[in-house]
Amino acid sequence: MLTGSFLIAAALAFAPTDAPPVELITQVRGFVEDFEAPQKAKRDAAEAGLLELGLPALGALPKLDENASAEARQRLARVRTALEQLAAVKSIETSTVTLQGSFKFSEVLQKIRQQTGNPIVDYRRQFGQQPEDVPVTVDFDRTPFWKAIDQLLDQTKLTLYNHTGEEGIGIVGRSDSLVPRVGSAQYIGAFRVAAVDLNARRDLRDTNGRSLQLTLEVAWEPRLKPVVLLQPLGKMKALDEQGRAINTAHTTNTLEHNVQPGSKSLEIPVQFALPDRTSRRIAQLDGELTALVPGKAEEFRFTGLDKPEKQELRRGSVTVTIDRTAKNNQLHQVFMRVTFDRGEGALESHRTWMLSNETWLENAAGEKTAYAGLETTRQSENEVGLAYLFAVDGSLADYTFVYRTPATIARLPIAFQLKDLELP
Repeated sequence: MLTGSFLIAAALAFAPTDAPPVELITQVRGFVEDFEAPQKAKRDAAEAGLLELGLPALGALPKLDENASAEARQRLARVRTALEQLAAVKSIETSTVTLQGSFKFSEVLQKIRQQTGNPIVDYRRQFGQQPEDVPVTVDFDRTPFWKAIDQLLDQTKLTLYNHTGEEGIGIVGRSDSLVPRVGSAQYIGAFRVAAVDLNARRDLRDTNGRSLQLTLEVAWEPRLKPVVLLQPLGKMKALDEQGRAINTAHTTNTLEHNVQPGSKSLEIPVQFALPDRTSRRIAQLDGELTALVPGKAEEFRFTGLDKPEKQELRRGSVTVTIDRTAKNNQLHQVFMRVTFDRGEGALESHRTWMLSNETWLENAAGEKTAYAGLETTRQSENEVGLAYLFAVDGSLADYTFVYRTPATIARLPIAFQLKDLELP
């Protein structure tokens, strides 16, 4: 069994805002204590029991004290990693809306925000449009977010603007020439995939200069923050109305499309060989994308910043290390590293999403000081080194360094099928 000091550590690990049920805390604690059982079968059963509890157990997992065995630590780390990966996978499952009746447009938007956690902004004033609060009638019964949004926008003759610079997607007026949103896209979990453009090109000087480009718009629920979308070209299969293949220009490459911070959608081009003139449409397009999606953010807090010793904290699949601090004229520097067990390619040098992670110094009164500068000191497949500059008075001993980062990165497939795309 674990020591009494473990029980104290476990109790402190539960923040009041998380508030897991007492029964769940007790059950999780019992399983974790069984990690120290002499019988391997009991230890295995405890690990399986935690996994069977599923996502609710994630918020109730304790921190082990220094008396815990190496095996107990390994088992707890495996459980935490598995549940965090499950949380990331669950995060791309669609949010749903349940609402029936007649309401004002603003009321429906508010209900959708509340039920899905997706920020939505009425952006019509910014476009010089009159934001009329028209009456609408809806019949949503666990309707997927994107389907509900498309139905609402078609009814009110509105559309989306995905470049607001704010957290949410923007709603603006649309011209009468735009086709309805309903029926023009496929919904895959929290993602919406639509074909938005087809261009044929025929170079009269070069027989190899003939191509067909399809542009896909991939949008995601704004609560998500994907890092990159991978496009394996070998997964794209297109047929015309006679069942003939329309070949992609390249079949072995995988293209990478970085997602800029704050983006809510991405346009992805797909290159095909120019089909025969007898082909009138892409009757069916099957494709697959892969999204790298960070999971839930964890908070790391470090005190004793004036001491020379290296500090290290681990949450789930990520470890944050303070290597050292230094004084640079009137500024204090904090040198740190963030290491993921599996970076999944999300930490490559051309991806800058890590620079948007929340970071601050906090004094004893809880007042926050934002960093004055930031430098990347190293970047590898699964680790990023960062140096933060802070303009604060006195010693760093008076402050806590706080860093928030996702605890895991999930690699998630998005398989889609689009039909009846008329060729130019």
